[in-house]
Amino acid sequence: AAESPTLLDVMPIAYADLVVSNVAAATQQAKSGQPLAVSWTVANQGIGVTNTNTWSDTVALATDALGQNVVATLGAFQHSGQLDVNGSYARALDVTLPEGIAGTYYVVVSTGGPFEFVYTGNNSAVSSAVQVELTIPPDLTVTDIVGPADSLAGATIDVQWTVRNAGAGN
Repeated sequence: AAESPTLLDVMPIAYADLVVSNVAAATQQAKSGQPLAVSWTVANQGIGVTNTNTWSDTVALATDALGQNVVATLGAFQHSGQLDVNGSYARALDVTLPEGIAGTYYVVVSTGGPFEFVYTGNNSAVSSAVQVELTIPPDLTVTDIVGPADSLAGATIDVQWTVRNAGAGN
């Protein structure tokens, strides 16, 4: 009898290995609170078909090029259908940037769900830098408030008012 000097891993099924690549974000006119076009590709580089037919790709926003300091999740987008070995799919959609941000950001796309054995370290990828400009905010002001001179406790009253934008933004 003899014993192997290395460990042997036994898997119940052939594993998939989902890999995110080609994460791109539109870099022109990125503004807080506005839509941003994002695209990415997910491929199965494993030895088996995905064992589930639905999972989600998550799009987030980070402040670092490694995508580790996530400041906002921009959405989770469901994929339907199994993914064959060497198969892939591409997604392109608009996500809305958070209000009130400005500076350099990176879009992070992550996927997962199917059985991947130990091959989960490549389930996310990061875009190149996106310069986000602060959208000029509105300045809403309430004016011309009109209400009754008196009223009974618990009674319904009519109140009228006007709201105008005194700021430069819509």
